[in-house]
Amino acid sequence: MGAVTLDLQTGPYLACGAFGKYRNNGNTGSKYFDSWKRFDWGWNFGAGVDIDNFYAGLGFDLGFYDLSDHNNNWKARTVTFQINVGYNF
Repeated sequence: MGAVTLDLQTGPYLACGAFGKYRNNGNTGSKYFDSWKRFDWGWNFGAGVDIDNFYAGLGFDLGFYDLSDHNNNWKARTVTFQINVGYNF
C-alpha cells in the first residue's frame, strides 16, 4: 500500500438548476417554470481519502436560500449527500 492522504473540505457553494421536476400529492410539474428559483447557495462539508491514485469521499451540502416563491407558509431548501469515488491521473 502506498501513500494515504486525508482530505477535508468546507466552503461555500453556488448552484444553478438546469432541469428538474417536482411531485406534490401526485401532481407533477416543471420545477423552474412554477415559481421556483433557479439559483441556490449554501455551505459544503466533506472528507475523503487518497490511497495512491484512488480517491473515495463523502460530502454534504446545506442550502441557505429559500427556493420557494415566498407566498406560502413553508420553505424549500437544498440538502444533498454525496458519495465520491475516483482515480487521480
